[in-house]
Amino acid sequence: VFETMFPIYVKEDLALDTYYVGLLFAVRGVPNAFSRIPAGIMADRIGRRIPLIISYSLTFTALFILPTAKNIYLLMLLIGLYGFAWGARTAPSAALYSDNVSSLDTGFISTIIWLTSDVAMALGSSLAGALTIFFSIPQIIMLSSILLLPGLFLILMISE
Repeated sequence: VFETMFPIYVKEDLALDTYYVGLLFAVRGVPNAFSRIPAGIMADRIGRRIPLIISYSLTFTALFILPTAKNIYLLMLLIGLYGFAWGARTAPSAALYSDNVSSLDTGFISTIIWLTSDVAMALGSSLAGALTIFFSIPQIIMLSSILLLPGLFLILMISE
């Protein structure tokens, strides 16, 4: 949903120049990349569950508040937080499934996870586009943040 709706939101709802779309994706991408190593180290030291709870909670918070940001600096802060949080979930997630899958099945499971992710992104983008009939783009972004909560609930149930 984010990849589809956010550029439209920036251009149409916030009336920002195209330059800002690229800038905001960069502001998201840099912390996304750099949060992965510390998150992986944390997951190895204290377990997978706590880093996942933190990253999903921060992702929810950033996406839920994001549509309320009306100035570029707050928007950049929230996008940076979103990038950091979404990147920070990568290493603990990969470690969690590696911990629970035999080494023979790791490649297959990894493929299934990426396939599921790609299908979900395609369906999410299609659904988000269709939802513009009923909801504004800021509302759709907020709704998409709420979709993280069932995942967070399941993470809370993990025992290590």
